Amino acid sequence: SVEYYIKQSKNRNDAILTAWNSGGYTQKSITDYFSIHNSRVSKTIKEARLKTLPFVYIKTVSFFYTLIFFKDY
Repeated sequence: SVEYYIKQSKNRNDAILTAWNSGGYTQKSITDYFSIHNSRVSKTIKEARLKTLPFVYIKTVSFFYTLIFFKDY
């Protein structure tokens, strides 16, 4: 269960990311477990992705389109 990931993590956001990355939980199930808004789970995952890919800038244009820009260094 998600409790396993909470015990293994140092904070809520790490638990969210670990549960999500395990592939065993949807954003909806994580949202329900923590009783937080689905946008908080989505933002937590997005922020982690941006930290692991510092050369990429992601901009959501609409529900259907996301643009990915590569930063010039």
